[in-house]
Amino acid sequence: MVDNPKTGIAAPPNKPKIHLRGGWEDVDVAHELMHMELELIECYSVLAWRRNIKTSDSIEKAFGRVRAIVDDEVVHARLVGYGYRVDGEVLKCQLFDEVYTKAASRLKKHRARFDDGMGHLDNISYGALCRSSFLVQAHLILKSYRQQLEDHHLKRLKRFIDAFETHLIPETKKAHRILAIFEEHDVQSVGGHKQILLKWAQMENLDQFVGVSSYRRHGSGFCLPFPEDWECFHQEDTARLWLA
Repeated sequence: MVDNPKTGIAAPPNKPKIHLRGGWEDVDVAHELMHMELELIECYSVLAWRRNIKTSDSIEKAFGRVRAIVDDEVVHARLVGYGYRVDGEVLKCQLFDEVYTKAASRLKKHRARFDDGMGHLDNISYGALCRSSFLVQAHLILKSYRQQLEDHHLKRLKRFIDAFETHLIPETKKAHRILAIFEEHDVQSVGGHKQILLKWAQMENLDQFVGVSSYRRHGSGFCLPFPEDWECFHQEDTARLWLA
């Protein structure tokens, strides 16, 4: 259900909610609903905190970034399949006109790291992960949607990739190791998506804090087991399927 502040219509209690921000469009709602469908209905994996781990904002932002890049690959493909336009809807113009344009320009001008358009990412731990994820996302967009991008957006995307790979060598090497994982597994499948999450988390040494899990039915709602418990549940489900 959707809480819409414009109309004052509230979702019934005890129902999943999406809180609309000002300026949201249909595609933004569809994007969030697709995340819910993948996780709650189709049982795609998520990264979740392990048991007895002291949580931290920096680690949460790090594995949140991993999840965002991997999950959006699936969500974007589904939205395109439902007829949403890639350039301007699924991928917002600001990504090309602001993020890619400004970062590429500053990198080519040899701006200091704190002023290269991605400096804010260094204020948290795992800054190299967050920076490299921008290049990962750019390559994935180029691979999947090259033919569907406007010419000027395609040029800005390529210019960003060129500037990044020329001036940020360590982050580029990391990004290409991550892209190799995407080449090895099919992100659109439940199993491939899980393996990409798992291997990327392991590459960043995040697997000591988080592991893969997936939502399960619990009463009238859902619960997210600790990764350690999820493996037991998964084995039990597999055994039941074999016995059925």
